[in-house]
Amino acid sequence: MLSLWAVASIATAGCDRGPGTSQTSTPREPVNVIAVAYPMADVVRQIGGDRVHVEWLLESGQPIDSFEPDESQKNRLGTADLVVSGGFDEPWAIEGFDDPTHGARVIRLDLLQTARTSPNAVAQLWLDPLIVRESAQTMADRLRALRPGGDAVFQRNANTFTTQIDSMLMDYRPKLDALAGQKVITLSPAFSALTSRFGIVELRPVSASPLKLSDLEVARIRRTARAQNIGVMLVDDDDVSPQVAQDLADRTGLRVITLDSLGTSAKAGNGNSDYFKLLRYNLEQLIRIR
Repeated sequence: MLSLWAVASIATAGCDRGPGTSQTSTPREPVNVIAVAYPMADVVRQIGGDRVHVEWLLESGQPIDSFEPDESQKNRLGTADLVVSGGFDEPWAIEGFDDPTHGARVIRLDLLQTARTSPNAVAQLWLDPLIVRESAQTMADRLRALRPGGDAVFQRNANTFTTQIDSMLMDYRPKLDALAGQKVITLSPAFSALTSRFGIVELRPVSASPLKLSDLEVARIRRTARAQNIGVMLVDDDDVSPQVAQDLADRTGLRVITLDSLGTSAKAGNGNSDYFKLLRYNLEQLIRIR
């Protein structure tokens, strides 16, 4: 389990008044939240502020496809006040969801209305900014239920968050609209939530790691790209170094564009250390497809 992000003692709740005693307030503990992916942990932080204590399981540098929580992480998932999960492709995070008591403390992105109307979004749903936009209000509602005294703060933060998403998408709108119908080669459905949101068509002639493409698989990619007049391949920047990306471009004859799935909690350097940095990076990469 990675380091917590926002921890503080805040808020007051309740009071005890006995004979001959003055009214006193009792600090409430922050809501204990675990998010599967770092970007969603940052969204929780932005909505909950110092009223939440956030941890996450995955960020850049960790293999998401093969991830399995250890016993300590499973215990934390089981005892958290709130769990934020992509949903169907993270069964260990939503175990027992059908139980009303357990289900009330799990936010599943795949059950949000925006996700339900995006059938091609099959993995890493936090990459779709409109799914995340809807999740902000859901988080505010769940946090309000857990800490009623913070309802005004949660709602204000959710409104600010959604306004920021709307503003960023508006800035990129003309270039994003131009992506509709563009075809790209991918090696997995990892970016399906992001590409489908903007009408980008993925073709996947092979399913493989970019580090382990055989000559036969490379030939299949080249044939598909030639037949479909495709000039771009999308890969995760966690999977390839610049040198590997260049080698992949040389072997396939395609421009290789990297995207970031998970962001990073490291504040130093130029990493995508919050949700909006991650979104901006991925949008900037997408518009290079044209």
